[in-house]
Amino acid sequence: MLLCKIREHKRILLLQGPYGSFFRRLGAWLRSYGAEVFRINLNGGDCLCYPGPNAFPYRGDLAGWDEFISGFLADNRIDALLLFGDTRPHHAAAIRIARTMKIPVYSMDEGYVRPNFITLEADGNNANSSLPRSGAFYRKLPDILTEISERQIKPNHLSYVISTIVYHVTEKLFIFRFPHYRYHKPYTICGEILAFLRSTFRRYYYNRREQDIFQRLTGELSKRYFLVPLQVYKDSQIVCHSGYGDVRDFIRDVMSSFALHAAPEHHLVLKHHPVDRGHRDYGELISSIAREYEMEGRCHYIHDLHLPTLLKNAIGVVTVNSTVGFSALFHGIPVKTMAPAIYDIEGLTYQGSINDFWGDPSPVDRELFWKFRTYVISTTQENLLFSGDELGIFFATDKKSSTLVYAQPQGVFRK
Repeated sequence: MLLCKIREHKRILLLQGPYGSFFRRLGAWLRSYGAEVFRINLNGGDCLCYPGPNAFPYRGDLAGWDEFISGFLADNRIDALLLFGDTRPHHAAAIRIARTMKIPVYSMDEGYVRPNFITLEADGNNANSSLPRSGAFYRKLPDILTEISERQIKPNHLSYVISTIVYHVTEKLFIFRFPHYRYHKPYTICGEILAFLRSTFRRYYYNRREQDIFQRLTGELSKRYFLVPLQVYKDSQIVCHSGYGDVRDFIRDVMSSFALHAAPEHHLVLKHHPVDRGHRDYGELISSIAREYEMEGRCHYIHDLHLPTLLKNAIGVVTVNSTVGFSALFHGIPVKTMAPAIYDIEGLTYQGSINDFWGDPSPVDRELFWKFRTYVISTTQENLLFSGDELGIFFATDKKSSTLVYAQPQGVFRK
């Protein structure tokens, strides 16, 4: 596990982390191993999350960031850079400069395997991950001896929502102190509050409205539909790594292919992403395309139905690069990705065109999948647990402990 390696460094720089005190607690944990930990705050929300004598503000614009960060790394003799999200403009530039200075970079992101893990990799995540993309690499691994033990972690969604609001309100309140800062995703505070209220209403509305279609999908339509999980419209997986200008382009691409090439007895189920519930609604677009291709009765747009159950009853899954694809493989469901994904590997996902996928979704190589999953967990996933009731610790809450805990697998592969 990379956390063991990171704690060996002596002068570590933290950039932006998740909302809340996650990085502050991580910094304290690293200091307990003798490291001197530095932090650069880019806005008022960062200052709230990570105060302290070794936290330094950057109030310049993005154009001056390269010179600032290169000087900071050199002047403070930084020997490791740790951040959350490798595509944020400040982070991408810092990674590029750190590499030229031969400084190791460790990038965190939401877990490839959820909900009990977060991702921690050297250099980058997702499409920037250094994970091997060859099925032959994983097939050559020794047989799996034991499963990786993992502490069960229940996400605290309310805490996450509150911490998000607190972070952004603080960012706006102190904009006069950081006048050049621009958040890496488009948003307004009023817009986010309205989206939260809209999302709450829609959740209860769709929960009641979609019970009939759920019964059909698990009954008469079981193993007669393909599932298409939609992703957050402003997520880096779409914006930076997909090749699609917008999720709507993906929807048009998939629906037109299905209409022209899928068997007439098969159905298409498009599932809205829960985080996007209050921001986007694709109902009108999907209905319009369904009418255009005369497949109204075969196309279904759903929101909050139980995902594992949907996966188990699907013929196959088509995704851009979502971690839902990883979950589908876990259930043995064939997957077609439309953009680079860490699991898009021969033997795991369909390697032909989407037009052919509808008629011949190839089975998942189960032995290959378990070797791949075990390798991913043992090399890139951290089973982290931060306790406390503070805002923003959405990975877990456990009031019985006050320390960071992680599980390091032992004897995973047979020697």
